[in-house]
Amino acid sequence: MSEFFQRAVVCNTSPVISLCKAGLGHLFARLFPKVLTTTAVAAELRAKDAGDSAEIENVLSSFEILPAPPLDPMLAAILDPGEASVLQIAKEQGISGVLGDERRGRRVAMDVFGFEVAGTCALLLRAKKLSLITDVRVPLDRIMANGLFISTRLRTECLRLAGE
Repeated sequence: MSEFFQRAVVCNTSPVISLCKAGLGHLFARLFPKVLTTTAVAAELRAKDAGDSAEIENVLSSFEILPAPPLDPMLAAILDPGEASVLQIAKEQGISGVLGDERRGRRVAMDVFGFEVAGTCALLLRAKKLSLITDVRVPLDRIMANGLFISTRLRTECLRLAGE
């Protein structure tokens, strides 16, 4: 997985929202040489009426935002427009790394396209390993306190991997 962090990735909405809710939006620029997203994802992020819109804009300013491509009908039928556009752009750009948390999008990315996928917990674990954050418990708690869902199983596994 460490090689994953040395390449460009395409990012969906949920990791951005999660890290911004934890006050850690700056981590994208520290973890990856290049992060791409689509205008569909940027529009979804900007449509959120949240207190962290300035941080979201700051994160977006560090991303390369590509026009949302015409979607494969199969992707459009089973995923939301942002998720579908992320997978379509990754395919078109030849990028094998995708950031996302939603189960269906992750499954399609891995099973249909063979992409490597990382979610918010993987980003926090990598940030801790690089000493960019001191723990993952506090960010996870902030994310959950702000109304974002992380299953008990995933939270427990993330904390175990972090040694917390």
